Amino acid sequence: MRTILIAALMLLGTGAADAQSLNCTRAFTGMEQSICGNPSLLEKYDQMNQLTGQAVADNKISTAAAEEYRNGLARLCRTSEDLDQCLAHEITRAISVLNDPALDSDVVKPEPNEAFSRLQTQLDQAEQHFRSTGDAKLSVAALLALIQYHETSPQSDTTATEVRALKAQLLGGCHNLELRREWNQELQTYGWSCPLNYASNELD
Repeated sequence: MRTILIAALMLLGTGAADAQSLNCTRAFTGMEQSICGNPSLLEKYDQMNQLTGQAVADNKISTAAAEEYRNGLARLCRTSEDLDQCLAHEITRAISVLNDPALDSDVVKPEPNEAFSRLQTQLDQAEQHFRSTGDAKLSVAALLALIQYHETSPQSDTTATEVRALKAQLLGGCHNLELRREWNQELQTYGWSCPLNYASNELD
């Protein structure tokens, strides 16, 4: 079981910062099929990926936020009656934010400070601790601390994406059947809890 738990939490970590294009020969989900079946959507999706990759390289957004711009599309559009229209809207909005010169502003993306650097280091150490021990306590605490940091910082579209990315990492623990009970117990010590509905994409 410990191996399963470690593999589950490793999936919660950030992905590669490199721009990732869809492999349309293996399009499986409704979102992938919609994008691959619409040349305009596919072009915009590729443009968004290039922009997120560059933003990570320039230290304007985190790797987790870059992943959220891609993976969050399914959550944002899952209940839409017109999937193509929703995807086009969300991808266009992301491109607009990532192309905004204000993204270079300290108001939108402040320089890393001591508090943020300390919290990020704590998360890195917590993930290493989990990989070696299978104990998720430190990881839950570190993720919640980073969420609180971003939520109390100057707000912007990129800040909101950073928070969604961190919450998605927390939900990853909730959705794993082997990890959910322990994960939920840790969340409850901080006044949070896993959603009652396994299909939910929001923390209670």
